[in-house]
Parts: sequence; C-alpha cells; structure tokens
Amino acid sequence: TLAEIAAEAGIPEAQIASGIRKRLADLKSLQAENKQLQQRVEQATVLDLVAKADGKVLVRQIDRADPHMLRRLAMQVCKQAGLDAVVLATVTGASKAALAAAVGQHSGLDASQLLQPAAKLWRSPRRSAGDPERRPPPRRGGCCTSRRTRGGRVPGGRPRPAWRTMPTRRR
Repeated sequence: TLAEIAAEAGIPEAQIASGIRKRLADLKSLQAENKQLQQRVEQATVLDLVAKADGKVLVRQIDRADPHMLRRLAMQVCKQAGLDAVVLATVTGASKAALAAAVGQHSGLDASQLLQPAAKLWRSPRRSAGDPERRPPPRRGGCCTSRRTRGGRVPGGRPRPAWRTMPTRRR
C-alpha cells in the first residue's frame, strides 16, 4: 500500500509522488558521478599502463576490473601508446579469469590468436564439453547426438547455431 511505501522511503504519505521523484533524481545524479569517477580511474590506469610499456607489446594483470573495463583499457592503451599488442588479465569478483587483447591496426596480429594459449591454460576441467551446464537440453522422445559447430552459415544462407542437434537413425 501507499502507506507502507511512504514509511519505507521515509516520505510523508501526502508527498509520496514528489518525494519519489526527488529520490530518483538523486539516484541519477549519483550514477552520473559514479560513471565520471570510473572514467577517471580508467584514464589513470591507462596512463600507468602506457608508462609501463616497454617495446611494442604489453602484457599485464589488472586488479579488480570487470571484463568490459578490461577490454576498454586494452583498446585505449594500444591506441594511446601505439603498441602492436596489448594483453590484459584480471580475476573478476566471481573468481573467474578474464582476458582482453587489443592489436594495432598495422601490426598484422590477430587478437584471438594471442588469447588462445592462455584460454587453454585457464579452461576449467568442469567446463568441458561433457558439463551438463554447457550441453543443450536433451530432446524429448528419442535419442540424439550433439556436436559443437563453429560460426558460419549453413546452406540456405541462415546462420549456423552454436549447438546443432542431429537426430540418430531409429532401427
């Protein structure tokens, strides 16, 4: 009820609409300030990484960064320092490893190939193809075999799904 909402928000019941608008405006201003502070931290981190770069390649571990921030940092460092390759790693709050790579336009390198050896090392044995969390749900009413396919297109021009289920022959 409105009385419960007013009591929870600490607003008199007669001023609930204006009080909630004020709280939402405060929240939006705090979010904007938080975003500005995060951008300052990112810029300081970029400058620090650029100063640590030696040669044309930078490989570093960053503390407390989410994967999206890690990607932005890698791209900014690569662009600002004019490096051929930047590889950054972190451990997220969920204790998962995150990697990001950025390559210069004229370096001739492929970012995904830079990350392949590290991805193989950090791959958890429980996240293998036999893990039920990664397998598609079984089809009802019969057996099926599943196999992982790469991206691309199947005949007919439609995108190929990440998992393709193929029915087996019935005898």
